[in-house]
Amino acid sequence: MKRSNHLVKLIVFIGGITLLTSCFPAYVAVRPVPPPVIVRPAPPYEGAVWVEREYVWSRREHAYVLVPGHWVQRRGEWIPGHWEDRPRGSVWISGHWR
Repeated sequence: MKRSNHLVKLIVFIGGITLLTSCFPAYVAVRPVPPPVIVRPAPPYEGAVWVEREYVWSRREHAYVLVPGHWVQRRGEWIPGHWEDRPRGSVWISGHWR
């Protein structure tokens, strides 16, 4: 009984650490190489907003991966993502609606 109690505490602890580490930005010393410029396709409908390519942190690859640009329905003003330099390295700030 005592051993299973320790196992439960260990599982909860590991789960908590995993949850907390996913909330923090991923810093890199060297930014990924900028992708080549692409031609934006025609909008699929009136009022569509083009969301430029974005970097997303991949825990599996331990690197930023590029998500292709795409059209979305307008939900306000789209603020594009950008790199931000910080003391620990560079971090990608995701695009968002304002």
